[in-house]
Amino acid sequence: MLKKLTFMRLLAALFVLALVAAACGDDEPAAPDTSAADAAALAAAESAAADAKAAEAAAAAEEAMMAAEAPESITIAILEGPGRIDPHFQDGEMRRTMENVYERLIERDLVDPSIFVPRLAASLPRLVDDTTWELKLRRGISFHNGAPFNADAAKYSIERVLSEDLDSDLKEQIEKITSVDVVDDYTIRINTDGPDPVLPARLYMVQMVEPGAAADGLEDEAVGTGPYKFVEWVAGDSLTLTRNTDYWGPEPQIDDVRFVFLPDEQSRVAAVQAGDVHLAVGLSADSADQMPKLFVRDEGIEYPYLRMKNYEGPLGDYPELRVAIAHALNTDDYIEFIYQGQAGKANCHIFGSGVFGHNPDITDRAYDPEMAQQIIADSGYAGEEISFVANGTRWTKFDELSEAIAADMSAVGLNVDFQLLAWEVWLFDEFLKPIGEVGGDIFLSSSSNELQDGARLGSYIGRDNVTSSYDDPVLVGMLGEAASELDPVAREAQYHEIMKYNCDNVGILPLLTYLSVNGGADNLSWIPRYDDTARVEDMTLS
Repeated sequence: MLKKLTFMRLLAALFVLALVAAACGDDEPAAPDTSAADAAALAAAESAAADAKAAEAAAAAEEAMMAAEAPESITIAILEGPGRIDPHFQDGEMRRTMENVYERLIERDLVDPSIFVPRLAASLPRLVDDTTWELKLRRGISFHNGAPFNADAAKYSIERVLSEDLDSDLKEQIEKITSVDVVDDYTIRINTDGPDPVLPARLYMVQMVEPGAAADGLEDEAVGTGPYKFVEWVAGDSLTLTRNTDYWGPEPQIDDVRFVFLPDEQSRVAAVQAGDVHLAVGLSADSADQMPKLFVRDEGIEYPYLRMKNYEGPLGDYPELRVAIAHALNTDDYIEFIYQGQAGKANCHIFGSGVFGHNPDITDRAYDPEMAQQIIADSGYAGEEISFVANGTRWTKFDELSEAIAADMSAVGLNVDFQLLAWEVWLFDEFLKPIGEVGGDIFLSSSSNELQDGARLGSYIGRDNVTSSYDDPVLVGMLGEAASELDPVAREAQYHEIMKYNCDNVGILPLLTYLSVNGGADNLSWIPRYDDTARVEDMTLS
């Protein structure tokens, strides 16, 4: 494969020849008749001038050649650095960066995410029987450390997420998988606990890791099959990647990648304006008119929601408070004043209208603070403290959003202990705790639905999920039945009922959805993916 800069090198070489020809050409005026000594002196002077001009031309040519051969590099400003670089845990900033290093068996089309496409798989999964799927893998692919990608690596990667020892928070999204069988070096069969119509989407959640490297731990190294190799991660500062010259797929244009961590939005904007950064992600409408170029998808993937306890504490003692809170929050103001119109109503969902299972017949409760106050008064609530735990940097405008929510809840008479924590403290010390261990009464978080399926709600419901505070056997049962229904018509009807039940009972409380606004340099071309990652393979610089 010809490297992309070959043409530039050819131009540089032609430039060299032109400069040398100009330096050595006989274009000086004819010398007048002189003595032999004068002629010799003149000839020496002309020779020295020609040598100097040739040296100057050679230096310029060398500089041009070096510029032509210089690797194409890009700098991307993101909000926070990843909490970890192990792809078998959920961490939005890890996904945003390490998507360039790790790959999946199956993914979704860049433009239309409803379409599955094979990646490391040679074809889409084939249903062998109600509980078995067969998958053929691509041949001739190696991990960055030279180890082969094959059926053993695929089996290891899937079962690693399921392992009790790893304790991955992705486990709940693929836990219907019971085991993986190796049929031959490039064929696996995936066994499920009952029929699983969501299996192809679940495979999107699992990235392939090299068994040897993963066994040693992926805390400070990353070994994938992707178009970029891991170079360095400086916690709190930056993450650096370089192009995988042995990549099995299409060669990306850009050679070197540096992600810099800038939590402050105006710092990201200023970095683009100064030319220090080619792309800044996670911007708000405030910054849109300050960017040379915008990259925005039509529908947001992030759905801020409230996770609220129902089994202990004030919200357990006074279950009516859930409904009161739903009426207390002025989401229209959040959309207009915090997100400046770059957001929309959630309509009681944590995913968009194009996702399988969306119920078009339900909507949010109306903003009615007087009704909220009456519900609170009738409940018997006596002013017990309700802890509300949020993080202000990981998601766009969450500092302002969480403050507005706390103010609205306080305004209707709730005694709110508002805690705005640093990202890693919020995530690891507070949020990722199962029922019985989680401390906060209410959390503000955001749901991204990479599954693109109503089954995603199951991640936030029931006793077995580390992101759930809602213990409801009825809803858990409904979700379980829908997850095993192979008839798509029947399953869609089941999810319509599930979404209505969650809305009526305020299992979790979706708030709104905001658009992913990104800004960058004029010479950057990029189509953002639905999953809000920053894959450099999709980017070009002109």
